[in-house]
Amino acid sequence: MIRQDSRPRDDGRVTRIFLGLLAGYFLLQLGLRVVLGGAFEPDEAELVLLAKGFHWAIGSQPPLYEWGQSLFFRLFGTNTFALVAHKNLWLFAAYVAMFAGLRRIVTPGAAAIGALSLIFLPNFAWEAQRSNSHTAAMATMVCATVWAFLRLDRGRMADWVVFGLVIGLGGLSKANYWLVPPALILAGLTLRDWRARLADPRLALALLLAAAICAPSYGQMLAQPQMTFSDTWEFAKGGALVPGPLWVTGLLRLGTQLAVALALPTIILGAVCVIRRRRPSTGPDEQLLLRAAAIAAVLAAVAVMLGNVGFVRGRWLMPVLLLATRR
Repeated sequence: MIRQDSRPRDDGRVTRIFLGLLAGYFLLQLGLRVVLGGAFEPDEAELVLLAKGFHWAIGSQPPLYEWGQSLFFRLFGTNTFALVAHKNLWLFAAYVAMFAGLRRIVTPGAAAIGALSLIFLPNFAWEAQRSNSHTAAMATMVCATVWAFLRLDRGRMADWVVFGLVIGLGGLSKANYWLVPPALILAGLTLRDWRARLADPRLALALLLAAAICAPSYGQMLAQPQMTFSDTWEFAKGGALVPGPLWVTGLLRLGTQLAVALALPTIILGAVCVIRRRRPSTGPDEQLLLRAAAIAAVLAAVAVMLGNVGFVRGRWLMPVLLLATRR
């Protein structure tokens, strides 16, 4: 059964204000960087080398960000403007995608506040301005994936196609993106209404479409394993902190990174609840996102154990944090 659209509606004023202010902020960031100039950051210098032309795969990262950067170099030349404009477009798109996803389940004002919660993730709000290029693309695709997933309640074939396209492009952004699609699907299976929707055979079509999009690049990456897995040395960085397998240290570091990243949003949410003297409400779709965040964290822990990973960077957990901060 197709659920009727019961989302709160508005006249578009909040949406226009939010998008206008957001665009102004990123245009300001772009202008400041271009005017101030300076040398390229290491991440940017690498892009100058890797994004000179189209390729199915090069280096240790999937190629989505390089594809966009290559286009910007063709349009504007190899310069600071092309690098910074491309980066800020991805960052802008992440906020917009998060707003669009939240807009399906809450009022425009609440969706805008929820989207702005990204500022509490330093690896995205600050570090992505100077580094973390692939993380910026991955964050955008995570937000777009949630938006596409929440649209499946309409029961339209086009929405399943969009879902498959978004997953495919997300898979070309960064490896840790793959925490999100299974987390959303598994979370959906824990809720009665979503179980019925996910029983639709068009889910298989969407996943096949995603696989077809990823296949050429992933095939090329597997054909050059030395380059693809050249950064895996970092998984053992810092050594073991406690006796036993290295993954025990990895789990400790994973838990620490999650606790640190979620501390401020949790404190703010708690303060708001105290001030308003009521607990936050959790509708079915909000429960879906909370459960998806928890499942993504479990999947990350499983990956740490299976890969015997001892070192975990905060930005690697961005998919978990993006799902969690949507609440």
